[in-house]
Amino acid sequence: MNNKKLTIGIVVVLILVAGGWLLFRGNDSGSEVSTEDFVENIVGAWRNVEYTGLVREFKERGFLTDRVGNDVIEGRWVMFDGISAPEIIGMNFGEEGVYLKINLTGEEKSDIYFEVNSVTADVLELRYFDRAGSAMNFTRED
Repeated sequence: MNNKKLTIGIVVVLILVAGGWLLFRGNDSGSEVSTEDFVENIVGAWRNVEYTGLVREFKERGFLTDRVGNDVIEGRWVMFDGISAPEIIGMNFGEEGVYLKINLTGEEKSDIYFEVNSVTADVLELRYFDRAGSAMNFTRED
């Protein structure tokens, strides 16, 4: 009889510990913003705050259009987190960051990397990785 009570007690404790761990883990992951959230928010047209002639449109599936006056440049973009960041000499992607790679020429040596500081419904803030950390700020166009 004592063995049965002991076994039931151990099972109850294990269930409580597992339930608490799942509850804690669920709360933890719910508070983080994922790369997918950034990708979802960035799709659309954005006007550069400093250089208002530039409108950059991030399209689904990684396509990009830059418009400056009548000039249109097509390119590609990809967003990634620091854990899945490519290894590039001279660039130190932090594990906690979200990053953006833009290519407007199709040549790998022309890749431009940014850290995504913020992307909301109305504001996009990027920081150049390879241009002394200067910022590019945009407001949503559409």
